[in-house]
Amino acid sequence: MKKLFVVAVLAISIILCVVIWWGKPLYGNDEASIVEVIRSIEGYEAESAIIEILDITDSRENRIVSLIFNQNPAYMRLTKNVKGNYQWSHFEVRRDESLSQFTIHMLDEDDAPPTILYVANENNKIAQIRMTVNGEVVESDIRPYVKDVVWVELPKTKEKSYQFYYTYFDEGGNQIE
Repeated sequence: MKKLFVVAVLAISIILCVVIWWGKPLYGNDEASIVEVIRSIEGYEAESAIIEILDITDSRENRIVSLIFNQNPAYMRLTKNVKGNYQWSHFEVRRDESLSQFTIHMLDEDDAPPTILYVANENNKIAQIRMTVNGEVVESDIRPYVKDVVWVELPKTKEKSYQFYYTYFDEGGNQIE
């Protein structure tokens, strides 16, 4: 009878440990756990995938992770929960691009204008981006031929939309078509 009790307690303990371990939520609180979160997303689970985190930017309740996923520019948004842990809310990869643009809205900041996030892999040959945004020119430099991240704050506008025109330049200042 005593052996049966010990076996039952041991079995229940093992089951509880397995349930707790398998049911444990993943959080993006550091680089290693961010990689774990990415690998938990359907379609991105491959252990062979190469994930290189380039930048982690926190803004109040948001964490924006700029990264390269299998040589493709990508970004991830995590949102802080009530316990202070970062939970995955958005993940985007741009395939077959060397320089990708992502529009980031910092939802928790009052009156914050949208921000453009550029993520480049080492195949990017663009050195300067000239954007005309609602008639105002914004220039940004980016390092060509290296993995890089550039944040560009858009000019504030009273309009409810933005119009963009882009011109790209190489290291020599020559316009790229």
